[in-house]
Amino acid sequence: MNIAVKTYTNVSQFGPYADMAEKYMAAPATTRSYPPGDRASYFREIETYFGKDYVEKLNRNGGWVD
Repeated sequence: MNIAVKTYTNVSQFGPYADMAEKYMAAPATTRSYPPGDRASYFREIETYFGKDYVEKLNRNGGWVD
């Protein structure tokens, strides 16, 4: 039997993209060929959907949105 150890409230299925759900859903689904394999290509690709400011924030924070 499984027993809950901790419950998190106010959690979104979109994780760090919670305030950008529409932009997140507009991006292609993850497949073997998407997203691109290297960081630079991936960041160029997501800039198309989330904008330059978002990608700059990722670069400043080592890949995490604050």
